[in-house]
Amino acid sequence: MQVSTRIKMANSAWWALTLICFSYALFAFAMAGIEVASWISPEVVSKLRALPKVFVVHAASGAVALLAGPLQLRTTLRKRWPAFHKISGRVYVYSVWIASISAAVIAPFFNVSVAAKVAFETLSTLWFVITTVGMRTAITRHFLAHRRWMLRSFALTMFFVTGSLWMDVSRSLPYPQEVTYPIAIFLGWVLNLGTAELWIHYVSRKRSISGIVSKTRIFKSELQVNK
Repeated sequence: MQVSTRIKMANSAWWALTLICFSYALFAFAMAGIEVASWISPEVVSKLRALPKVFVVHAASGAVALLAGPLQLRTTLRKRWPAFHKISGRVYVYSVWIASISAAVIAPFFNVSVAAKVAFETLSTLWFVITTVGMRTAITRHFLAHRRWMLRSFALTMFFVTGSLWMDVSRSLPYPQEVTYPIAIFLGWVLNLGTAELWIHYVSRKRSISGIVSKTRIFKSELQVNK
């Protein structure tokens, strides 16, 4: 595959991802807005929430994370405007911290099974820890490790998208929700994290092969010069 073709495919994939994240972020903002509006006007009817105020914080901060996340994956933005990358990265990290902590607070009050609560709490903990490690590696200037950890973090952020899809699937199955719902929650973030790990392994392996090929070419060139 030609380099230009790969670049076009990467650009198309990034724009598609950004559009998806933008759509779900708007939805999250809308849910938070409806909840706030219901406090002001009794005419606005919102969904029954366990902890309404915590939900608003979680939805709004999660939406910000969805908007800032794709910006961290854009290589051209990082290279051309490093200051913007740094600022948007901080916005992403802070929003994830708020969203993950609020999720951990609200999860025990969900009207779901214990297994589903465990799935939510595990996700919240991993989301916070992985994002924190990613920020730490940036501070210590271990940028390769930083990109890998932030990719893992964004994979968990995408639970806002994949989790809702898997939940819809679980509701459509002719099995008890006590069984299918926790599985849907786990699939919503485990598959994301697994996909991120596979991509990290693929890129690392590709970089290693490229390095070997490059060294081989240099060695051959030196041999020809010596002849």
